[in-house]
Amino acid sequence: MFKDKAWTLHHGYFLIMGGFTLIDSNTTDPDRGDVLSFDRFLELVKVPAVDFPPITADEIRDRSKTDELSQLIAVVQVLWFLLQCLIRFLQKLPLTQLELITLTPVVCNAFTVGFWWWKPQDVRVPAKIRLPLGVTHPPAVSQTVRLVQYAHTFVLI
Repeated sequence: MFKDKAWTLHHGYFLIMGGFTLIDSNTTDPDRGDVLSFDRFLELVKVPAVDFPPITADEIRDRSKTDELSQLIAVVQVLWFLLQCLIRFLQKLPLTQLELITLTPVVCNAFTVGFWWWKPQDVRVPAKIRLPLGVTHPPAVSQTVRLVQYAHTFVLI
């Protein structure tokens, strides 16, 4: 479904973090739109009249406020700390409480950095998807409204 659009993991992260806005062609303000959610995206992919902007992974990386060098420096610092702790452990030297307390979030953050390595950071300008004339979309429903509607069904039962 997405292979013909040449979408990558960058595009998926960009979509989920609110990088696309949906602009109705009947609106008076052509720059104001609703943030495109993943559910609405899946609905729009099935509509052949909707044309998604040809944004490349390089353009998404260009909008990102971080680069591989800063991520690499952070990874080197973490690896250096882990190496020091490992060497002290292998030499049967004690680790201080501060090192032990620091070690736990460092290991957890290492997994987070690994999963988010390709995620664009702090993108502020979304890509605009314009709906053609005649194609309508329902108004955006926030997660809070959905939660209230869901909870309301239990109250009525």
